[in-house]
Amino acid sequence: MNTLQSTTLVKEFAAHKIQAAIDTAQLIGSQDHPFEESKKALIQVQLQLENLLHRINRPNTSDLLLRQYCKRALQELTEIIPLIGFIERSTDVTGPVEFFGPFSRITKKLLGEDAKLILSSTWQFYPHTIIYPDQVVGVANCVFVGFPVSESDNAFLTPLAAHELGHNIWQQQRFEERLKPKIGEAVAQILESEFKDKLTNNFKIALSSPNDLVGQASWYPAYLWASKQLEECFCDFLGGYLFGPSYLYAFAHFSSPGMDGGDPKYPPSIKRYSYLLDAAKEMNWDLRSEMTQELFDVASRTAGVDANQSTAVFLDIADKAREGLVLEIRELARSVVEESGLLFNQTGIHDIKKQFNAGLPCCNSSSVALICNAGWELFIEGMLAGKSKSMLGFNSQEVSKLVNELMLKSFEIIEIETAIKEQTECSTQLPLAN
Repeated sequence: MNTLQSTTLVKEFAAHKIQAAIDTAQLIGSQDHPFEESKKALIQVQLQLENLLHRINRPNTSDLLLRQYCKRALQELTEIIPLIGFIERSTDVTGPVEFFGPFSRITKKLLGEDAKLILSSTWQFYPHTIIYPDQVVGVANCVFVGFPVSESDNAFLTPLAAHELGHNIWQQQRFEERLKPKIGEAVAQILESEFKDKLTNNFKIALSSPNDLVGQASWYPAYLWASKQLEECFCDFLGGYLFGPSYLYAFAHFSSPGMDGGDPKYPPSIKRYSYLLDAAKEMNWDLRSEMTQELFDVASRTAGVDANQSTAVFLDIADKAREGLVLEIRELARSVVEESGLLFNQTGIHDIKKQFNAGLPCCNSSSVALICNAGWELFIEGMLAGKSKSMLGFNSQEVSKLVNELMLKSFEIIEIETAIKEQTECSTQLPLAN
């Protein structure tokens, strides 16, 4: 087979794969979409796929360039196919649909009015977000938040969506790039003051100043891990400042007692929770006394790692750098939330609890965060009540289901009330006809 024939086959293979993806996107697009954002994102994906197909079908293209187009198409398909699947899952009513409206408004306030929320149930256990590279055209302003399908109707965990929103803010605002000099300097100082002899003598790793790019390569893992850990802290703080104690309750519910703390990209769960407790104390939030650090176990940071290896040393350095910068990250998250006007205010929780205790979803709530906090307080009170009757004649095991339903209904009501208010304000601002 000559080069021309092989290139022809490569082109046909690529065209088939792209067309199959287009057909799949069209099939999903023909289904009912409860949210306009998902439909718009899918249209953008289809346009991107059609552009890929047009590119490889362009006439008079050299064999070399055509092969490059096919290779690029294959790379982009690996990004686009999971994206189509994510959007498809967002059309499923088993997802957290009641939370979509209120959280979409939060997303727009923090990322701009053109931001599109894609909220989906997924088959990953942990809530997560997907931030797509720039070459996936048309979805740069989309925020993809996935909840585990087993928890997708759990209103108590909805504050955790704010953590995933935090990753998108971190990316959009280029905080890693802006903080890079400080993180690099912190790592370099710790290397110099505490680990210089061990790294140079035991591991033959050359130290350097933060601006020495050649030398940095040898201890880059420490910088990378410190940066990723600080990003996780930022996202936790953002969730806390948006949702108050309910974020801490949701974090503890989902994460305690914690697992092995060896993943270098994450601070140990017990550390993350202690940072949140410090933020709650600073804000004077009314946090349940039971929600202590004792909910989490201390996990080994170097489990399965030889303490004499450089990996363990770099992890130690990253942890120390994180500790030195975490307060600055906390203030950064708080300033982002304050500037958006969404900083949590606990006034009004008592009134919502009264409505819930009467078996009614709440009306006239000022924020979805208040609903989450009221629900969590009743949930914890019901759990601590043991077998005694605790709410509307329901026992403690049934209280969580009752409160969960009231919270979901309240999410719907606050979205309806907000939409009506906006329409009323808009109509009053219209000029009168002559």
